Amino acid sequence: MKKVFVVDTNVFIVASQENHDLTDCCYEFLNQLLEKRHNILIDDFFDQNSNKFISDIAAEYSNNLSSQDVAFWILREIYSYEPNGIIKRVKVRKDKNNKYYIDFPKDSNLEGFDKSDRKFVAVAIASKENPEILNAVDSDWKDFEDALKKYVKLKFLCK
Repeated sequence: MKKVFVVDTNVFIVASQENHDLTDCCYEFLNQLLEKRHNILIDDFFDQNSNKFISDIAAEYSNNLSSQDVAFWILREIYSYEPNGIIKRVKVRKDKNNKYYIDFPKDSNLEGFDKSDRKFVAVAIASKENPEILNAVDSDWKDFEDALKKYVKLKFLCK
């Protein structure tokens, strides 16, 4: 059965590190995801200023990985299955300045949640597929776990 995930960039980064306690776990998970052709959800929104469809998640992946990273090659393989493959693009809504995700919950308990991670939550909610958001090492997810669980499912890899 195909599963659906939103994958925080730190999973790819940790999978590429040589001396991290969670490297094997993250690497193995990404390989399983690829092997079983599970879906990874990423954002897709139309930027009226540039007249282009843009993905903040895809940009973050590419900005944090290089061709020397093992996870870069896994991600490249994942993208090779587009348009009908592993990556699924989810339409998300942003404010008129493309600064804030409208799909991110307006909840006072989430005010301090990392702005750079809000895109993952917005994608999970906008998808209506109830995916798990995967995290390896980012403590922000753990710090806001109780508040986030009202809106999304979280999975902490390699616990």
